[in-house]
Amino acid sequence: MQDIKNINSSRLFALVIVIISLFFIFTVRLFYLQVLEGSTFKNRAEQNQTRDLRISSYRSIIYDRNKELKLAYNQRSLVLTVIDANLPKTNTVQRINQLTEMGKILNSSPEAICTIIKSKYIDPYTPIVLQDNVSLEIINKFAEKIEEFPGVFWENQPNRVYPFSKSGFHVVGYTGLLNQEEYDQNKSKGEYYLGTHIGKRGIEKQYDSIIRGKSGILARSVNARGQVLQQDIIQDPIQGDHLVLTIDALLQQKAYDLMTNFIGAVIITHANTGEILALVSTPSIDPSIFYNSDRVQNEFSPLIFDPTHPFVNRVIQGLYPPASTFKLISTASFLKDGIDPDQILTTTGSYAIGNRVFRDWKNHGKVDTRRAIEVSANVYYYHHSQSVGRQAIFQMAKEFGFTTPYQIDLPDEKPGFIPDDQWFRKTHKRRWSHGDTANIAIGQGDLLTSPLEINMMTSVIANNGTIYKPYLLKEQLRIRDKKTIWQQSPTPLKTLNIPSDHLKIIQEGMRNVIIGKNGTARWLNNYKMIRVPIAGKTGTAQTGSLGTSAKDNGLFTAYGPYNTEGKLDDTIVITVLLERARTGNAVRIAAELFNYYFEELYPEKNPNPNFKKRG
Repeated sequence: MQDIKNINSSRLFALVIVIISLFFIFTVRLFYLQVLEGSTFKNRAEQNQTRDLRISSYRSIIYDRNKELKLAYNQRSLVLTVIDANLPKTNTVQRINQLTEMGKILNSSPEAICTIIKSKYIDPYTPIVLQDNVSLEIINKFAEKIEEFPGVFWENQPNRVYPFSKSGFHVVGYTGLLNQEEYDQNKSKGEYYLGTHIGKRGIEKQYDSIIRGKSGILARSVNARGQVLQQDIIQDPIQGDHLVLTIDALLQQKAYDLMTNFIGAVIITHANTGEILALVSTPSIDPSIFYNSDRVQNEFSPLIFDPTHPFVNRVIQGLYPPASTFKLISTASFLKDGIDPDQILTTTGSYAIGNRVFRDWKNHGKVDTRRAIEVSANVYYYHHSQSVGRQAIFQMAKEFGFTTPYQIDLPDEKPGFIPDDQWFRKTHKRRWSHGDTANIAIGQGDLLTSPLEINMMTSVIANNGTIYKPYLLKEQLRIRDKKTIWQQSPTPLKTLNIPSDHLKIIQEGMRNVIIGKNGTARWLNNYKMIRVPIAGKTGTAQTGSLGTSAKDNGLFTAYGPYNTEGKLDDTIVITVLLERARTGNAVRIAAELFNYYFEELYPEKNPNPNFKKRG
């Protein structure tokens, strides 16, 4: 009996030992899994789940004013992406091997792929675009061995296309990846997220919130190796509303073609609405480079350091001495001060102020106000500026809107500059002199204006005294049926406090620039180079000493058709500025644009009743 008890006790003890051993093993295993290998399994678990990804919407189409030509649209494009969290992390050799095999397919090196991943990295789960516009041949090579490439995906992404390339760059702009600063500025709006594209310049930037639409959501389930198990679209992306600009694409291209060999700017507006028909700045940039990784790498840096500054929109950001075009402002101040427009001043080709002698470009003899504009007589302006004074001239410039942004719907507009006493003394270490007033009266000195300001000044004269807000967005079209859901109306910013008879005198002087016996652009009329009646003003701005290659800037601003009856429905204003080039070239370009507009594009607006379109 005792033996039986001993046997039972031994069995019980053995059972207890087994239980304790199992418990110990389980505890040790649990400790190993949760503590020692916890992070590893946690990463696997995180990788082995469904994640919501954004689906970029297609940006809306941007049309020119006639709704026939596209300035920007989308094209389907295959992109190859990688999710960093799915790439081998703990095994460096395995990671290098995978990147090496990827490089063989992409004709790249593992180092180059690493650089792309590092430069575009946002977080472990945001897809990084390795290559855009990928061929089906490359996709097939990855698909055949997809188990060897965890974290590698391909998908359709809209690629932005700009048919008018360089001619439209400074109007339409381009898009690019949202950076951290842009994200911080826009994250409250909801539609902006790291990894998305945003308008970087021009209309693409100005109206990005309309153009971009609303993104969709894709639920993607992947395993620990980054392979897709399942994916479903939870929310479809919604394309943005289409935009119609005031730009005439053909006129825009013509202006760009005429400016190809020059550095400068052209702006064409409607005198009675503020609509911008063309806006060109040269040199320009082909926006398609921003949608090709190789081109960005090879071409972007040289553009940044290009001394001709192709990124600068010279129409709204370039500031230049207005030269003799500013004499129109000076004339308005003289007339307001009571100077008789018919008073004759006998000039001799120079004018003494104190111990300084100010030269004219020619001895013009006897001149009144209209002839002073026609022949651009400096002495006339030297003389009357002394009685009127600089404050009257500056006040008239501000009356025309100079130094105040015109609120054009493009980013980064720069207003002109008029020096005040404090700035002048700080810069020149002396007080303002009468000679400085003489220089300002002819548009030289420290005065700076943009081509936009000169164009607006000309528009105000043409339309008898109203400053209209210049604008580019004409209409917004519903995506579904392209019906107009919003349309811009002309916005008067200000009516000038200038008598209409004063403006008429200036208009007559500008007309004489073209048809007068001694007009500074009379050769246009003499040689039948202009076939539309226009009124304008030339300007040659001194650029300072630049060595043997120094040249003055050439300026011409004009409006047409010139009509003394005040009909403005078809009146357009063209301003051309050329850096370090002859004024005659600016005049010629403007004349060709007037002819092209009224003979080729809109012959029905041609003021000549006998005109017949050629061909």
